[in-house]
Amino acid sequence: MKLFAKVIGLYYNLLSVFNLNAATHKAFILFCSPRKGAITDEQRQFLDTSEKHVLFFEEIPITAYIWKGHKTTILFAHGWESNAGRWEPYILKLKDIGHTIIAIDAPKHGNSGGALFDLPLYVEFLNVACKEFQPEVLVGHSMGATSIAYLHYKYPVRSLKKMVLLAPPAYLSRIMADYQKLLGYNNNIMASLEDLCEEKFGMRFDEFSIPKYAKAFEELKSLIIHDRFDDITPFAEGKAIASNLKGSKFIATEGLGHSLPSEKVYSEVFDFIAS
Repeated sequence: MKLFAKVIGLYYNLLSVFNLNAATHKAFILFCSPRKGAITDEQRQFLDTSEKHVLFFEEIPITAYIWKGHKTTILFAHGWESNAGRWEPYILKLKDIGHTIIAIDAPKHGNSGGALFDLPLYVEFLNVACKEFQPEVLVGHSMGATSIAYLHYKYPVRSLKKMVLLAPPAYLSRIMADYQKLLGYNNNIMASLEDLCEEKFGMRFDEFSIPKYAKAFEELKSLIIHDRFDDITPFAEGKAIASNLKGSKFIATEGLGHSLPSEKVYSEVFDFIAS
């Protein structure tokens, strides 16, 4: 995989010498194109226990899975190359004790539409879902965690009382630096990508900072869980977000990696929602 990525990067670098604009757009499309995210047969069996609703953002279908209850309404947002089925261990417990659960598939993931995945589009999906279902709790993993945090900064969710961030990336600049390292892009492509990001989304790489945005909703009760040995999102990024949320609780795990599959993690989330 890494060798293949380097070959692609070498090709785009060569293309950039002759046509920087074409190389930049190819690099952007590659960055926004998940390789995974399809629903497995096992996940499909679980998701089929829900009521399915299809919402829309600018004619792009958003698939929402709903388990109705009589208690708190909780909305789940998965991360990159995943889908709503990843939340099964959480949903099984929470629906059994009477909560209303909503989980959505991100753009170009699961059963949702979209030609590409980017965080601003995911935020628009989540905003549509929040307007429809008025959740009191948001739970996100990885890019889903980053997306719900940015959502509440950009479109404050008035019904929201609590937020759970699992292994949250904090800085777009770090994500793009990792992308450059993986593909071996030259600095001309990266500078052009940053210009394209500003044109499309109105921000430079270093302007997107979840710790900075978190200060705008520091009164919100928040739980952040991050593994010390996360090899996808640096542990320090979860700590940085927590440090800017005065009402937050930060839990460090060891040996669970980025996905945080653990009964202890599930219990911490359940207890936080119940508190």
